[in-house]
Amino acid sequence: MRGYHVHFMNGFSSYGTHVESAVDKESVIARRNACRDLVKTQTIEHMQSLEKWGILADYRYSYFTMQPSYEANVLERFADMQMSKLIERG
Repeated sequence: MRGYHVHFMNGFSSYGTHVESAVDKESVIARRNACRDLVKTQTIEHMQSLEKWGILADYRYSYFTMQPSYEANVLERFADMQMSKLIERG
């Protein structure tokens, strides 16, 4: 409104009890796949709701915490912090 351009990156978290409690406890791989499927359908519904509410975003550049690249980046940052002795057992 004042001439500023702000890049909004939408993100979707795929972790938490709402996902895990919705999936029956099966084998680890079956449970992980069921969680991914549930998150995919919920994410699509969420994007559609945001668009209906008039929230403008370029959803092609959204981040998803279940993407392997996102998970790898988190693990790399954790390893960096551990190597820098920023993480302690407590």
